[in-house]
Parts: sequence; structure tokens; C-alpha cells
Amino acid sequence: MTDKRLLEVRSPFDGLPMGDIEARAFAGKIYTKKYFDQGLERLPEIFRRMDECLGDIVHKQLGKHIIVVSHGDPMMSVWFRYRGFDWSKGFAMGNWYVPQASGFKIEFDSSGKPVRITKFP
Repeated sequence: MTDKRLLEVRSPFDGLPMGDIEARAFAGKIYTKKYFDQGLERLPEIFRRMDECLGDIVHKQLGKHIIVVSHGDPMMSVWFRYRGFDWSKGFAMGNWYVPQASGFKIEFDSSGKPVRITKFP
């Protein structure tokens, strides 16, 4: 199954070298008004679509082990929000960002609510 809600962040950075984008990201210079005004998707929007998608999948597959594949920033929005991060404080990755071809495990309770999120080894 595929779902467009799992796609990468909508951004004005198409066509830029990855190194330029990474330099801005790690300097904390991507999720800013300048880029929001150019069409960059906001963090709460990214999280909302990811959370809705995960919720739909979990409710359809309740009790099963499933794998969901997405992109770094959308995944990190889930990581931070499910761990109680407050968007009003901005988006600081700290010293960890989900590695390429890696991820994390999210456990949901019987009602479909996320109860634990842990890194893969």
C-alpha cells in the first residue's frame, strides 16, 4: 500500500545540492519564516499528516507488526511529537537524526494510541 501523506516535506529547495540543504538544516536555518513564505511545509502540518496516516494504518492493522517507510524530517516530526516535544520551542535536532535506511519502533496500545517510541539498534 502507498500513501501520499508519507512523502517528503513540501519545500522550495528542489534542485539545490543536498550539501546546501544539509548546511541550512544543521544550522537551524530551514524551518524559518523566510522559507515558510516560499512554501515550506510547517512542522505541525508535517506531523499532522504523518500522525493521521499512522493512525489510519494502525486502526486497520491493530495488533499486527507493520513497517512504514517515509523520509527523515517527516519521521523526525513523529519522533519529537510522540516523545512530547513542544513545537513552540522550535525544531532542534540535538545530536540525533534518524540515519538513512534506519528508523525507530513505535508501539501502540489497543486503542491505537502511541505509547512507546524507541530507536532501532
